[in-house]
Amino acid sequence: MTVSVFNVVFAGAGGINFGSPEGPWNHSERLEKLLGERLKVLAIIDPMICVAQKRINDKLSTGNKDVLNAYAQTQCFATIEDAKESEIGTRNTIHLIVNGIPPHFRGTELKGKDADVQLMDAFPNAKAILTEKPVSASDPTVIDCDSVAEHYKNFKGATSVGYVLRYLNVVQTLKKIMKQHQIVPMCINARYIMAYEYTTKLHWWNKDISCGPIVEQATHFVDLIRYLSGSPIDHFSVQARTVEHDCPAGKLNKMGFDENALIPAEQRIPRITTASWRHQHGTLSTLMHGVALHGPDYSTEIDIVADGWLLRLSDLYQDNPKLAILKQGAREYEIICGHDDPFLTEIQAIVSAVDSKDAGEKILSSYEDALATYKMTWEIRKAGEAEQGK
Repeated sequence: MTVSVFNVVFAGAGGINFGSPEGPWNHSERLEKLLGERLKVLAIIDPMICVAQKRINDKLSTGNKDVLNAYAQTQCFATIEDAKESEIGTRNTIHLIVNGIPPHFRGTELKGKDADVQLMDAFPNAKAILTEKPVSASDPTVIDCDSVAEHYKNFKGATSVGYVLRYLNVVQTLKKIMKQHQIVPMCINARYIMAYEYTTKLHWWNKDISCGPIVEQATHFVDLIRYLSGSPIDHFSVQARTVEHDCPAGKLNKMGFDENALIPAEQRIPRITTASWRHQHGTLSTLMHGVALHGPDYSTEIDIVADGWLLRLSDLYQDNPKLAILKQGAREYEIICGHDDPFLTEIQAIVSAVDSKDAGEKILSSYEDALATYKMTWEIRKAGEAEQGK
């Protein structure tokens, strides 16, 4: 049954929840578009109260009647504990918590890195939680991350993790084709080449902070490979090699800051990572992530090779992602493309899970599944470092 008012709490006042020039993410904007007059934002939780208040002020200055109503009584809290003590969760039904707190502060049960657990403890009756990826920034081989997955499993409401590329129309079309024709991939080959020229946030270039480009960025492609393969990974088969900053092939000429002066050598990210592994039903998967292109545009492709089939996803971060299909016996590709907003589809899925209890199947990424992707990205990083003797 659809609820008339939809109460939301934003945990985190950063770009994932309220937008930034660096990408299309903006959960608040999608919720406003989807829910209209139903939306009521109860609170924004962020240690930078001034930032949270500015987000509210910006919303109140839009002139949009529904947005004005949504944020007219929004409260700001510096901590989850402050929000809990305010009793917003007992005086109101919280329909959705959007957990956009940076991954460095969640994904474990350690104090200061346990925001997920705090949120579920503070608001145990919330109807749903949407958590951004990656699920943590802690090394899962050193710190226990599995216990947090148990908290999510035991949470009474719906849960979802933001592996948004799963929600692309072309990805869902590809899944349907593979199911309809019982396609078992022989090989999945993924290539993710980022444009680095305008990436000047120093923490991104420091793998001790960002965890490196495989964990932080290529995680979406590792997740898609897992999602499309249909078979668990043989973790003993994982291999990786890297091109590092200190070899001629790793020299970057368009960096927007002085890396030598600002990033310690041992903390610099690899320029290229190539990885390969086998799945339990025999599929071979390869991933190449590169920090290489100039300008604003990334290059992204995933090829699936099977008996008589070549299926290619491309331009997954553009407005018009593409699926090219070379069918059995065909000589020309069939091209499927079109404008898409997977962030909106992701939001629709979690809202539907609240509005209709039998709609949870629309959620495409559970926390347990997302944790498996996270662990895999760390395996790739560590395999690359081991190959370099680090």
